[in-house]
Amino acid sequence: MPILTHRDVQKVAKLARLSNKLSPQELVKYTRELEAILEYTTILNEVDTSGVASNSGRTITIDELREDEPRNQAPDYQTIRTKIIKLFPNLANNLLVLPGIFEE
Repeated sequence: MPILTHRDVQKVAKLARLSNKLSPQELVKYTRELEAILEYTTILNEVDTSGVASNSGRTITIDELREDEPRNQAPDYQTIRTKIIKLFPNLANNLLVLPGIFEE
């Protein structure tokens, strides 16, 4: 007896907003694939996990953040701007010249 019907798969497809896009062949294909997944989960349910801690496999992470360090000065934007301009390859009247995006 099948676990899923085509109607069940159509409901899932509707939830995934795919219902108008499934062909009859895809409906058959996805019904088989979802049945295989559900059958596999029943196999997993039969595994004896009585000796396994309930939280094993989880990774507990603690964010280690650095302390905030106050700065006494604001960055000197003029110095930064001057350094960027000196590094730029193409300049015209102290402006950065870029190649046009519509030029050939």
